Amino acid sequence: MDPVIATLTAGVTVLACEVSKGIASAAGSDTWTRIKSLLGFSKEPELAELAPQVANLLAASPELQMQVAELLQQSPQGESAQQIVGSIKVENGKVVIAGQINVSGDFNM
Repeated sequence: MDPVIATLTAGVTVLACEVSKGIASAAGSDTWTRIKSLLGFSKEPELAELAPQVANLLAASPELQMQVAELLQQSPQGESAQQIVGSIKVENGKVVIAGQINVSGDFNM
């Protein structure tokens, strides 16, 4: 799976889980409502089926990838979904900025 799609899918799925558990902020819940609308969900999707559905929708549309990334990045600082996608920029389905990546321990390339 494309890393952009995987990252965005993870962000959406985490946000949906937090909303369903009632632990998302009001802004997080609003973001989830807006993402559901973008993805075309008229009702709450089953969490067990959410990741593959989101991945398939995102894979079909680079424009949708950018819109979802922007919404997730606008989530309040410190929320899980924002932390997952907060440092990426997506253009035409490609990560163009990875932001700062901190590595600790041994790292060989």
